[in-house]
Amino acid sequence: MEVKDFSVRKLMWLFWVGGLIILVGCKTTGQNLKSDDEFRKFFQSPPIGVSNKKNFNYPPPDAETLKQLPEMTATEHERLGDNYFIQENFPLACVHYEKSLQLDPGNTEVIYKKGILFLKSGLYDNALNEFQAILKKEPEHALAQEGMGQVYFRKGNYLEAEKHFQEAIRISPDLWKAHDFLGIIYDLNKQHEMAIKEFTAAIAIKPECGRLYNNLGTSYLMMGDFEKAIDSFHQALKLKFREKVVYNNLGLALYYVGRYSEALKVFIEAGDEAQAYNNLGCLYLEEGKREEAITAFKKAIELRPSFYSQAYKNLKRAQLEE
Repeated sequence: MEVKDFSVRKLMWLFWVGGLIILVGCKTTGQNLKSDDEFRKFFQSPPIGVSNKKNFNYPPPDAETLKQLPEMTATEHERLGDNYFIQENFPLACVHYEKSLQLDPGNTEVIYKKGILFLKSGLYDNALNEFQAILKKEPEHALAQEGMGQVYFRKGNYLEAEKHFQEAIRISPDLWKAHDFLGIIYDLNKQHEMAIKEFTAAIAIKPECGRLYNNLGTSYLMMGDFEKAIDSFHQALKLKFREKVVYNNLGLALYYVGRYSEALKVFIEAGDEAQAYNNLGCLYLEEGKREEAITAFKKAIELRPSFYSQAYKNLKRAQLEE
């Protein structure tokens, strides 16, 4: 059974803005960075989303300001930059990375860190410049290829992003994040079977990451394989990834297999009872179950009258379809 694309995409907006979305980013380690473990864990988990941007003015302080810094080695500046990065003090992190590179211009690891810093700050063109600089020196730098993919992804150039993620995986097949991004791109292109293959590959590398199971479940949901979607969302919750999006996605899948009372309970976990009834009403209405929709919208308004200009609009819409 395949879900009509129109219906699912429309339901996303009826329920919650961005509710049925794919999330990226779990804490991880490794990927050839030499920094300490605490920094490495933070550094390798830049989640996607405008809310995560930490913008700052660039370029950083001028050369005269840099001269006033205490005398340190390139490595010491890099380590201090790492500490500021962990604190999300990106301006000072950038200052010390710049100083480190003045002393050791060929250090591609520091250039890479600058690229990730710009990426997290929403300075995508600056990030692109850093990753390109690395690839001029080291064309087989897998993390730089992955960084290029992330930049193009966030700029909305999914075709170019796909090329770089594929190249990153060719060089280093264990880059689970590149697999994850490819899965997202394939889902956006409605190539859900290819998306499932990539998410499965990411999970094989990073099985403790609950977000990946949410992404996998979303692919199954869009394909209409609701039982597998339910299993995936349950696994995401089991791994303590308990964002609202997982509950909303699970509720949607449960609804489509006729488990309405369970869907309602899960929607309540995502928000509150009023919101849950509004969600359920939207689903009923989308399937032409007008009486059930009206009952659900009335219940939402009863539970929280101040809420629901939206529930009220949905109720009127259902009544007009009589």
